[in-house]
Formats: sequence, structure tokens, C-alpha cells
Amino acid sequence: MHPCLVGGAGSGKSSRVIQFAKNQNKSVRILILSQLLPEDIGGIPKIENDITKYTLPDWVESDIVFFDEVDKVLNQPHKLAPILSILSERKLHGKELENTFIFGAQVSSDLRFLEYLNEQEETSEALSRRLLIIPCPYREAIEYLKERGMKRVKLNGREIDEKLMNFKLKSFLPPHYEYIYEFTREYVRMLPDYMFDKREERDEYVKSAILSIFYYLDQNGVLCAVEDALGVEDDSRTEMENEVYHYEIVKNFKKYSIPQVYYSLARIQNKLSAKEFYTAFLYCYVNSSVDERSKFFQELYESVKQCEEFTNSHELVVIFWHIVAALCYLKRQNQLPFEFEELPPVFQKKILEMEKEVFGE
Repeated sequence: MHPCLVGGAGSGKSSRVIQFAKNQNKSVRILILSQLLPEDIGGIPKIENDITKYTLPDWVESDIVFFDEVDKVLNQPHKLAPILSILSERKLHGKELENTFIFGAQVSSDLRFLEYLNEQEETSEALSRRLLIIPCPYREAIEYLKERGMKRVKLNGREIDEKLMNFKLKSFLPPHYEYIYEFTREYVRMLPDYMFDKREERDEYVKSAILSIFYYLDQNGVLCAVEDALGVEDDSRTEMENEVYHYEIVKNFKKYSIPQVYYSLARIQNKLSAKEFYTAFLYCYVNSSVDERSKFFQELYESVKQCEEFTNSHELVVIFWHIVAALCYLKRQNQLPFEFEELPPVFQKKILEMEKEVFGE
């Protein structure tokens, strides 16, 4: 399925795509479908030796392709047909396409585009099967601007916002069910184990979250997919999946909450190198409360007691990185009992490396 950003003019659809491409370090091409000819989408035909061949459009070289104003071509099958063919076959005139496709649709006060998708006509159903609708209310765009210092921006009440937030698409199509089902399963896998004491608490939390995420779909249909996903008995990760999950958190410690990183450190400390452990630990230590540290030390103690291993590094390596982390912390606090330059060069080098990784300096 492909994301389709739906909102009024000026709600930030194109800006979101451009920002997404920038964050992913990908090239992006924006195609305004209402301004294009079918040949601009599917290529220009030419005859060579009585054989029809096509020149490939230049957008195929872009990593991300944003087909904007798809709502304007729903009644133009000569434009819609090549798009549907591209999405279903992932090919264009024999060339394999690896592009990421994103769509944009503009809705006015009558929400015509969304209502059209709900009519279940052959063309709209074929399109609906391939789109994951993502509403883009004005209020989100305004709040985005406010966060960046544009304090004078005012959010006037817009009827289209309320209609967009209250509109419900029918979730009758199998791809919607399958997507929500798999999304729920992955969402459950990503939830930290320490968040819930009982499975019932977790299930209620997941239902509320998924219903909120897919608010624009018929809620009964969404709930059906979520309950089916939660009803699968074997929803636990394997031991190897757990290790990969926790290792990802430790390696990317700045992307996760402090309790999550602490929890993962205590789960797989014997699978980590001393450097990996102390780098993530130092970041957590300087950004956590006394209570969080105490809880972590207790969990770490219990974990080490069970496996009788602290990290997978040699004892001398553990001692070395323990000293590096301690000195790095003292340097950060301006509490070194001696001049930094008095340290052996190897310690200076590793302290500076850890300081850069942990504090970004």
C-alpha cells in the first residue's frame, strides 16, 4: 500500500513529502497530475522498425515520487490507468521500479475525494486497494509553524478540518484489514515488556492507540482487525528476536526513552561489548533520575547474577571502558582531579570519542 496525504490546499502535503525525503536523504520528484499528459506519466511512444517503444519519463530516476492532485484525475482513466499499472506491476515498459510512491489529494468542504473512494466503483476500489489514507488537517500545519517560532500564526476554525477529522472511510477492503492486522502485530512487538503488568492492560492500550491512528476508517472494521491480531496466542518474540530488538535500542540509544534503554541494557548486557554497554549507560546516567538509576542497578544485578557475565568483553577491556566512562563523566562535570592532558594518549582519545558519541560534541 502507498501513503496518500489528504487535506485542503495549504495543509502542508508537499512540505511533508519534501521533509520526509530530506530526512531519508533521498531525491524527490513532485508530479502535479492535473497538469500532466498521460505521456508524462507513462512515457512517450515511438515507432522503431514497426515496433512501438517508449522513452522512460525522467521521474523514474527519483527515489521518491509524489503524485499530487490524484483527486483531479479520478475521472480521467487515460491518466489513472498508467498509474494503476505502475503500482500493481512495479514495472514501466520492462524496467523494474524501486521508487517510493506517495500520493496527494486535495479535499474541499464537500470531501468529494474521500466520498468517491467510499462509493466502491471499480476504478475507486482499484485505487483504494493501493492507498493508505493519511489525513492532513490544517491544525497540524499551523502547530508545525508555531513550533518553529512563527508565533503570529493564528489557527482559525475551519469547517474542513472538522469534517476531515470526523469522516470515516469504509474498511471493507482486504488490504486495509491486512495492513491494520500486521501493523498491530508489529506495534505489539515494539512495546517494551515493562509497560504492562497484565496482558489485558496491554490489549486495551493497543486497541485505543490503533483506533486513534486509523480514526479515519470505520472503527468497527479497525477493531475487528486489531482484536484478530491480539487474539493470536503466539505473539511473543523469539529469544533471537528479543536480542535484536534490545540491541537496536542500545545501538540507537538517543532515539529511545531512558527507561527503555536501561531496560534493554539489563536484558542483554552479556551480549554487548564493554564499549557498547558503557556508551549507552553513560548517556542514560547523565539524563536520568536517582530512582531510575537505582531501578536499573537492581535489574542489572539480577541479570548478571543469572548469567554470571557482565559483557562479552575480556575483564581487562571491561575495566578499561569503565574507567573511560567514569573519566568522561567527570570531565563533563568539570570534576577531573587532574588535567586532561596528563592522561595517557589512549585514554584521551577514547574519552573524546565517547564524549562525542554521547553528547554530540
